[in-house]
Amino acid sequence: MRRSKLSASLKLLAAFLATLWPRPATGTPLEHDAGPISVNLGVDLPLLIGAGTLGGSLFALREQFVTDRCAPNCDAQYVNSLDRNTLGDFRPDAATAGDILIAVNLGLPLAFDFAYQRSVGAPWSDFLSDGLIVSETLAINMALHQLVSITTQRPRPFAYRADLDPARAERADTYLSFYSGHTANSFAVATATSYLFSTRYPKSSWRIPLWTVTHGLAAIEGYTRLTAGYHHFTDVFVGAVVGSAVGLIVPALHRTASYEGTARIMPMPVAGGALLSVAWTTQ
Repeated sequence: MRRSKLSASLKLLAAFLATLWPRPATGTPLEHDAGPISVNLGVDLPLLIGAGTLGGSLFALREQFVTDRCAPNCDAQYVNSLDRNTLGDFRPDAATAGDILIAVNLGLPLAFDFAYQRSVGAPWSDFLSDGLIVSETLAINMALHQLVSITTQRPRPFAYRADLDPARAERADTYLSFYSGHTANSFAVATATSYLFSTRYPKSSWRIPLWTVTHGLAAIEGYTRLTAGYHHFTDVFVGAVVGSAVGLIVPALHRTASYEGTARIMPMPVAGGALLSVAWTTQ
């Protein structure tokens, strides 16, 4: 009895995983066939797990990594003139609004993608592939953000308040301002989902509204982090740029024309050492 249940479970798992693999189109072609997207579980799953593990590990260990906890006596002379207007700002209500909005920004784009694909009768494999690619994008973006913020250890604007709570002054998070992770994650998911949707449905009238709404909400997320005193202007700007770049590059590499290629890593001698050159050639 147990063996039969195990066999049935394995068959169900195999059927689920099989839906993620690209397959030739049959019957009447759908609109989404104009922009094929491919996933490779042998590449994408390890990358997703690896990036997620790296980002999670850095997040868990940031209390050990942050060393210079200067608040409330951080030196403002190292803050550029563009960001000095935010020094001392602190609005917990705006921070709470941003925390709520980030959940919307991460879930809404894929919810729309799912609803649209169900409405046009697209195969489940399309949405599962999109979910995997967006998750991979988010994991890579979060790992990159953790690396940069821990390396730079920039005090948040509220760290310059003379009346800052001593307990908050001792938190590692108070010194991880650069760059805005909330903003980067919002733009990464917005860009990745909008790109995948536009690639699958290049003639859909929903393309422009999707890009506009998702990126508008991502911009509002950045604004809430700025007004809350959690980030400087340059933190938000760089977060938007980096998140958009990751959200564009990762899905673009999954387009069939570019994904079916060969990556070559070659050493390049330079003065005083060597660099690694990564070259991608399509077939």
